[in-house]
Amino acid sequence: MLLFTTSLSNRLQYIAQIIFGNSVSITNNIEYANSYKGLIVNYSNNHHFTNELHIQPINLLFEEDIKAIEVSCFKWKNEIAFFKTSQGIGFDILSASFYLISRYEEYVATNFDEHYSFSYKDSVAYKQNFLKTPLVNIWWDILKQDYPLLALPPSTFNFTSTFDIDIAYKFKHHSKLKNFVGGLKELVTLNIGRLIERWQFAKSNALLKDPYDVFDWLEKLHIENEINVIYFCLTQLQRTKYDVNVHAKSKGLKTLLQVLSKKNEMGIHPSYKSGTFQLKNKDQILKKEISNLQSIVNKKIVQSRQHYLIMQLPTTYQTLIGNNIIHDYSMGYNYQNGFRASYCKPFYWFDLTKNCQTNLLIHPFCAMDSNFIFNQQYNLSGAIKELQDFYQIIKKYNGEMITIFHNHFVQTNATKLNWTKLYDYFLLFVHTNNKIKN
Repeated sequence: MLLFTTSLSNRLQYIAQIIFGNSVSITNNIEYANSYKGLIVNYSNNHHFTNELHIQPINLLFEEDIKAIEVSCFKWKNEIAFFKTSQGIGFDILSASFYLISRYEEYVATNFDEHYSFSYKDSVAYKQNFLKTPLVNIWWDILKQDYPLLALPPSTFNFTSTFDIDIAYKFKHHSKLKNFVGGLKELVTLNIGRLIERWQFAKSNALLKDPYDVFDWLEKLHIENEINVIYFCLTQLQRTKYDVNVHAKSKGLKTLLQVLSKKNEMGIHPSYKSGTFQLKNKDQILKKEISNLQSIVNKKIVQSRQHYLIMQLPTTYQTLIGNNIIHDYSMGYNYQNGFRASYCKPFYWFDLTKNCQTNLLIHPFCAMDSNFIFNQQYNLSGAIKELQDFYQIIKKYNGEMITIFHNHFVQTNATKLNWTKLYDYFLLFVHTNNKIKN
């Protein structure tokens, strides 16, 4: 397929590669384009060709600077759209796709949440009520129906369950000092239930199964339902307010990770302290944590997800790249499920500050258990329904569905959302529906 434009640019080449794949050639030679036999994507101000898909540009893809852009939305074929134009299909779909996928709006953000990250409340997707739909995929699917010769790259639906091991064990393998201080805190705050639980565990000489130790159950469940899994482990070397996992040098944590890594992929879950250092382009802590995890599992670590999703562009991703991370799974929001980049397939990160594509492959996630439990406050049926809805729409567009779960939320049984039932039911749903052909 041919894309004609009057100007060539890195931004245009990037988004064309994402949308059209390797099937597209880009030219600014009108004589060559006139001789082309087939559908031409005409990305220029004027109508030129008989068999063309005309998209009038707004110039965003021909610029190199970064600036605040006013986004005015309107209805296009019953869907939200923006960057309206007077010619062509009615809006600059290439620029709109680039704006969302590149996370352009995050580069000009001035307000951040309590974890130093861009808030979903400030996103155009949330404000315009399309956060829970992969809008970019929807746009191009509509055009494909209108222009059957439009070449979009083939893809296959894939589901991957990912786990963040923030706290591998509640009591087991923690230091005696940590358990003693924890007991004192529970006594002072009159958290009698947890104090009794801690005392019973200590009295049993650790013969009782730790409340957070659900890893054997998970492994069995994943095998039964044929689920791909990635474990992201917090291997902090210093305990902080938000970094409370078993110490990275603990024999218990090392044994657990070695067992899990035999059958599953492993990734680094950079500590909270590391995440704040990344915002300043400092990577000393991250480098040590990656090295430590690699020595434990005896595998090269190339996958990462930010703890508490601490992320600011471009510094966080630049730091990951500097530490040889080539897959990131942080593209989603705290507190609200949905599609942060409005896209349900993996894509390479485009560094707007350097105006070029990088080798960091972004894997967007759509749902996280903590969002169900704490912010969205769903009951069990509501959470399962939202997961099923995400599954169906991502499968429709042959995307990659990624979810985040945490082993230490197993004790949410005491709330209206039963974590073990949620996870068990949804994996059975995935397994059953994966057997059904599109």
